Amino acid sequence: MIIVTGATGFIGRRVVKLLVRKYKPSSILCLIWKKNSELETSGRKILSNLMVKTIKVDLVTKANLKPIIKSPSIVIHLAGNTDTYSSDYRCNDIGTRNLLECLKGLGPKTHFVHISTTAIMSGRLNCKNTFNENATPVPTNNYGFSKLTAETLVQKSCLKHGFKLSIIRYPTVYGKDPRKNSFFDYLKGLIEKNSPLMRLNWPGLSSFVHVDDAAKSVLLMLDKPPKPRRWEIFNVSTESLTLKQISILLYNKMKLKYKPLYLPKIIWRILTQTRPVIYKLENYLSPTIYNSLWRATLLIDNVIFCNASKLENTFSQWKPLLLSDKLDDVI
Repeated sequence: MIIVTGATGFIGRRVVKLLVRKYKPSSILCLIWKKNSELETSGRKILSNLMVKTIKVDLVTKANLKPIIKSPSIVIHLAGNTDTYSSDYRCNDIGTRNLLECLKGLGPKTHFVHISTTAIMSGRLNCKNTFNENATPVPTNNYGFSKLTAETLVQKSCLKHGFKLSIIRYPTVYGKDPRKNSFFDYLKGLIEKNSPLMRLNWPGLSSFVHVDDAAKSVLLMLDKPPKPRRWEIFNVSTESLTLKQISILLYNKMKLKYKPLYLPKIIWRILTQTRPVIYKLENYLSPTIYNSLWRATLLIDNVIFCNASKLENTFSQWKPLLLSDKLDDVI
């Protein structure tokens, strides 16, 4: 039995499509959010067409979690709140804890794939180089803290129950049909408003991965699980670009003239010093204001600039997509 959480989501629906090519649909059980929304409805239709079994649950309240099948061979935990403008991340940490508690029979024959984020590195101070999977996490907002807590929970459970654990950390994931307020939707809106923010010479490199590659990486994990009572962590990214580089690509795709604006290097250097100060303001500012500032700090330095060489060296078949080739998915 294969259990998938978050199967109606941006990445989840693509993961399930790949799973049914490799396994029988009857062996796949999707735990889907009982709340109704446009995203949930469209995701449920996809799962129905794929003929996989579903159970409507709420990981935070434990609603309907009791009847879950015991001793799953694979658990793919995608469910979570990735909207950094939100104020409720209980699904990330409390939801993970409740899922682990309700899954009976976890052991050496179970492979648990847990989805995390490179945002747990947002507070790193030395951004001259990329960071790898061994870097010490430094989360700086409630989203990052909740995802790091979830990682700790699955690692402790791995040691306790002896299952095999793969942790995937994604940077910004882009592609067709994202959730509302996604990063590229936000950028497109700024361009349409002719915002000067999109024409600045932002210097910071940030990592990205296309949603189809994100889904494929989950299936790669299933091919090479760790040993029982062990875990492997993988940064999954395709490329790293500055916002200036992204803006030029988007402007050209939208057939608009890009008129650059330049801030002196000394100004950008000063702005990088504001990151430690801004992080102290989260509990005093509204989520909308704080997270706008938080997102901006990630673009003025090479903060989310991750090294994915471990993934590339482990899986020779990894041939990811580039943003320049997938602009139709974001415009």
